[in-house]
Amino acid sequence: MEKIGPYKIVGELGRGGMGIVYRGVDPVIGRHVAIKTLRPEDMGEAGERATLGDRLLREARSAGMLSHPAIVTIYQAGQDGEILYIAMEFIDGANLADILAQGRLTSEVTLKILKNAADALDYAHSKGVVHRDIKPGNLLLEPSGKIKIADFGIAKLNQAGVTKTTSSVGSPAYMSPEHVRAQSIDGRADQYSLGVVAYEMITGRRPHDSEELTSLVFKVVFEPPDLTLLDAHPKGSQLVPIFAKVLSKAADDRYATCVDFCDALAGVLDESGGARAAQNATVAATIPERPSHMATVAVKNTPQPESLPPPPATGGQKGLLIGGGVALALALAVGGYFATRPELTPQDPVSQNPPQGGAKPSLPVLIQQPQCVRPDDPAVASVHGEVGLLYEVNEKGEVENVDVKKPVHPVLDARAKECIQAWRFKPSTLNGKDVRSLKIGTDITF
Repeated sequence: MEKIGPYKIVGELGRGGMGIVYRGVDPVIGRHVAIKTLRPEDMGEAGERATLGDRLLREARSAGMLSHPAIVTIYQAGQDGEILYIAMEFIDGANLADILAQGRLTSEVTLKILKNAADALDYAHSKGVVHRDIKPGNLLLEPSGKIKIADFGIAKLNQAGVTKTTSSVGSPAYMSPEHVRAQSIDGRADQYSLGVVAYEMITGRRPHDSEELTSLVFKVVFEPPDLTLLDAHPKGSQLVPIFAKVLSKAADDRYATCVDFCDALAGVLDESGGARAAQNATVAATIPERPSHMATVAVKNTPQPESLPPPPATGGQKGLLIGGGVALALALAVGGYFATRPELTPQDPVSQNPPQGGAKPSLPVLIQQPQCVRPDDPAVASVHGEVGLLYEVNEKGEVENVDVKKPVHPVLDARAKECIQAWRFKPSTLNGKDVRSLKIGTDITF
């Protein structure tokens, strides 16, 4: 491909299941841009194409309405033939995930990055935009040390101060408890995510980690963050209450703003006692150069339906979501629709109070998901939507007691139940024995 819209293509930055990110040049002014694309032939059926197209345009609208030096600038969104695209600022630098993979940063650099990100997030929140996927891979650093927040593909515009969500999309290890539970969220959800990033920058680990996705989600919702790694820090005793606050399960218990959190952190880490010194620090010489093999804007591949993907490795998660919908951390691309993996919704018993007495059953793990095809029925040819289901997993790992909690159409509702009943799990366990799970909520989008 030689051209997209008015831009000349000069290279490829990343590739994913639903499109390609190119490096382009504006022939009129000579400006280099990153061009995120979605190709219809790679996007499945019409309903899926419409959903992903909406997410791409949402990214353009969400970031396009923001003007901040620490947010990637959107130049143009459009369509060239059948290709949807966004032209955005090209960042010639590394993302924070790749930098952390090379080792920890100094307190000075850590504060600089966090303060710049906090300023940008508070600005976005003041404009009614919640990012919803703050993680190291979406924090891009220029050689000068300046940070840019990228990928507003799953951001939500919020006209009334609260973001309504119908499904949990994002990166589970960095998501707030209310986000995982698909509750209403606001800017404090981004603050929680920034707190996870900060903890990882300081300790090299995340406060919640697990090899299994369902276990990770359970920890985020119910278990207190593991702050023991702060014990090894010279100022660990002062850092613990700060992280306990920013990582609170209840949003009301966190800081009022992201900057307030960073100011508290700077009061401990900054020898001069203030965030302003960190903001003005010169850090260009201390930020590792971008590895020569790494694309500035990468694409995370869509997980395959045969098995659960492992959680992102600490400090090593790369990439931006193309249009926010190509690789959702809690979603599988199956047949002609996106099927959300079991998520903890507010209505589920597992989302209320965990079992008393200290013993907690593990969550079932999805191990087999046969392909499911949209019904070939004229009655639903133009019907699209999310079918919400509640179900249990028995001691054999089979799905039982499936209830439709959010119907769309009788034909699609019936097909969604058939799909769920074909799933197989590793059962929940309690005290070493396989047990029936609590209710699990899943949304299947047709």
